[in-house]
Amino acid sequence: MGSAELSGSAPFDRVLLVGFMGSGKTAVGQALARRLGWRFIDFDREIEVQCGSDVTSIFRDRGEAYFRTVESEVGRRCMNVKGAVLASGGGWPTHPGHMEDLPSRTFSVWLQVTAAEAVRRIGLDGPTRPLLQVADPVGLADELMRDREKWYAQASMALPTDDREPTALAGEIAKYVSGERLHPITRTGS
Repeated sequence: MGSAELSGSAPFDRVLLVGFMGSGKTAVGQALARRLGWRFIDFDREIEVQCGSDVTSIFRDRGEAYFRTVESEVGRRCMNVKGAVLASGGGWPTHPGHMEDLPSRTFSVWLQVTAAEAVRRIGLDGPTRPLLQVADPVGLADELMRDREKWYAQASMALPTDDREPTALAGEIAKYVSGERLHPITRTGS
């Protein structure tokens, strides 16, 4: 289904994917954008372009507080884009107002992942996630997920991602974005 089909009839202007690192926001977001004929925007990539440096270097050289400030600016800018699938950073939803003040016609989806699966997926990318460079990454991931859950749970819909292909998840989300399904699925625990 192309963007022309959705432009006049879709109940949403944008999809926001939230969830912990390794939950599949980028893979699902890219698949969903292709399916809808929309633009895909990854907050972390936008931050890297704006700062001229990768996320790991920004954390190391400028600190997490600086990163979160830039992340908020990037998120505000991205929330104005129509016909876009947005992949937020894992910590973006935790800032006051980010989830509470989403623009109308934004469909938000919490991609749920277990701590062990998140760490496994992240490990496939190599040492690129500064927050998990600790002795017990699964324990820390579990703790961070529990701390962030109340913000992630504000999403319109929640989908477990362990053992599910990004294209299948994208297809499920597309049904809601196109208006084919009217009620989001019930949230499940992570």
